[in-house]
Amino acid sequence: SASSLAARRDKALKQRHKKQSAKPKKTAQHKRPKKKRQNSGSDSDNDGSDDDEPECTWVSDGVPGPRSGETVYTAIERNGVLLQTGDCVLLQNPDADGLPFVGKILKLFEYSEDHEPFMVIRWYYRARDTNLSPAEQKKLSANEIFESTSTDENPVASVICPCEVLSYEQFRSKEQAPGKRVFFARRFYDAIHQKFVALDGNEKIQRKLAPGTVVDALGDSDKDNSEEDDDDD
Repeated sequence: SASSLAARRDKALKQRHKKQSAKPKKTAQHKRPKKKRQNSGSDSDNDGSDDDEPECTWVSDGVPGPRSGETVYTAIERNGVLLQTGDCVLLQNPDADGLPFVGKILKLFEYSEDHEPFMVIRWYYRARDTNLSPAEQKKLSANEIFESTSTDENPVASVICPCEVLSYEQFRSKEQAPGKRVFFARRFYDAIHQKFVALDGNEKIQRKLAPGTVVDALGDSDKDNSEEDDDDD
């Protein structure tokens, strides 16, 4: 069900960073990011998915954020891999046979008290996280995911590697067979009403997904947008 996605995310990501308040606390397994770009050397893992402690380095100027002690950035390097706001990424899933989570980075930030790099992620749903039956799920490509307005805070260290999320037309036009890091989204999934909405030509949905529109919602955006959808029914 759709609610199981949130449950798995909470278990997969938030349990690894227990007792986090509105200002996330620094955890032992993450290094404090450096303010100046440094050469990470030629031995770093290019996909950022190694098992070693991730090295995070801010590579953009920081500006004060809306919350006390918050500094907002536009780019960071994780083990030599550049991550920027607007990028799509795969995130860790601790389940042995679980697929990585897919999300888009809406915001990169840190707090002055701990300097641990965090991000606001907008989640994509996989077919198994929706109300589609197993038979319906089998008819879909494994590369198909669904847009949502569900957002959450997560540590940059939970990123595995960047990925691509394309339109259906872009996906079909790729000359080479897409790998496990290339997805397409042609529909929006409303988890509240458990319904799908086509993305093409839908200006209302496009406004919801526009950069910056849900950055500060942090989990409340699905509720807010469901109230708007009630007007359409």
